[in-house]
Amino acid sequence: MDSQKLIHDHRQELFCNGFLGAYSFPIAAPLAILSRPLKIEEIKKISAETRKLTLKNEGKITTSSLSLARCPDIEHFSRLSFYGPLFDIPFQEILMPINDKIFFLFPEPVICSALYKGDELPPTSLLKPFSFRAARIAILAIRPLKSGAASYSFEWQLSRAVWLPKWRGNR
Repeated sequence: MDSQKLIHDHRQELFCNGFLGAYSFPIAAPLAILSRPLKIEEIKKISAETRKLTLKNEGKITTSSLSLARCPDIEHFSRLSFYGPLFDIPFQEILMPINDKIFFLFPEPVICSALYKGDELPPTSLLKPFSFRAARIAILAIRPLKSGAASYSFEWQLSRAVWLPKWRGNR
């Protein structure tokens, strides 16, 4: 919950500085574009594997610099990037078991603060690195809207989300 407020405040800062795509996407980190949906059992496995990778950092997922996760050159997403804080989970290895369902795997996971059209990293922001333990995995369906700015007008729907298993610490 603390990190959601940080991202919300970051979005507000971006919007005030002219980023039209600051509220065009839910607070989420796109990991892959899928050719077909995942079963709930697969989402649960990804959640459990993600938690395992956080154990070396006391159960925390840590962000670092702001980065761009570029979309592939497909209809409605051409030259579009997700802009936000980069985080430290190597999802490539977690997603390998569902490789037959992956159309495109984002090379770097970022928590989307804004949709961004451009090739160069936007000016830096006041957002500092942060960490969090609570996270959930879900499938996000995105559709462009017929009205609004074509580059930033989407509707989305989340599937049933699976929370990462609770971090138990050294108890």
